[in-house]
Amino acid sequence: MSTLVIVGHPDLTTSRMSAALCAAARSVPGTSIRVLSDVSTDGRFDVHAEQQALTEASDIVLLYPTYWYSTPGQLKRWMDEVFTRGWAYGTGGAGALVGKTLRIVTTTGGAEDAYQPGRLHSFEYDAILAPSRQRHTGSGCSGPNPS
Repeated sequence: MSTLVIVGHPDLTTSRMSAALCAAARSVPGTSIRVLSDVSTDGRFDVHAEQQALTEASDIVLLYPTYWYSTPGQLKRWMDEVFTRGWAYGTGGAGALVGKTLRIVTTTGGAEDAYQPGRLHSFEYDAILAPSRQRHTGSGCSGPNPS
């Protein structure tokens, strides 16, 4: 069993939490880490290398800070480029990610009580993560398990 951590923070040198979580993950046996800002060239990714890393992992973790109620642009671009039709889905079959576990580890600079109806962010944090919580069965990962 191997775990692949995809780090979507655009600049770990400015991070406290994502950097600390990434450092902690490095000490876990069987864990590989791909920092997207380190593996992109001119904002692009080697799609084959990224897909190969995903294929070899049994567990996938997306680690990122929440930016404007979503994933950082670099992580979104990685997902758009790597999770391609015909590889991850839309093949008429199960897709390359079937049977894998996907976990979401995300951070926010806001205080927990600000994520409530009627408060600063208007929504509970779980509601903001709703698109990431979508479960896919039969055509990809067994589904996110937000942590």
